Amino acid sequence: MDPLSITMALFVTGVSTAIHMYSVGYMHGDPGFDRFFVYLNLFPVLDDRAHPGGQLLVLFLGWEGVGFCSTVWSGSGSNARSRRRSQKAFVTNRVGDSASFLRCS
Repeated sequence: MDPLSITMALFVTGVSTAIHMYSVGYMHGDPGFDRFFVYLNLFPVLDDRAHPGGQLLVLFLGWEGVGFCSTVWSGSGSNARSRRRSQKAFVTNRVGDSASFLRCS
């Protein structure tokens, strides 16, 4: 662990705490409340694992896990509109990750 990794872990944890506090009120009474919070709790865990990862595999698994969580977050509702949002988030993540990979190659 280096100072930058510790700073990023604290930043992710702090922002995640604020998001959790806001989301409890926002999602109150929603039928997808439980599923939403499972993925909401998984997101900072995976993000905190990706930053200090000294190996490319650890970074990749953390990064892809974060993309997965954001995809299922947007589709946590039970209507067709949230499923479309989920599909858009998936495509956007794939395009962004591919562009990042190509730029780094």
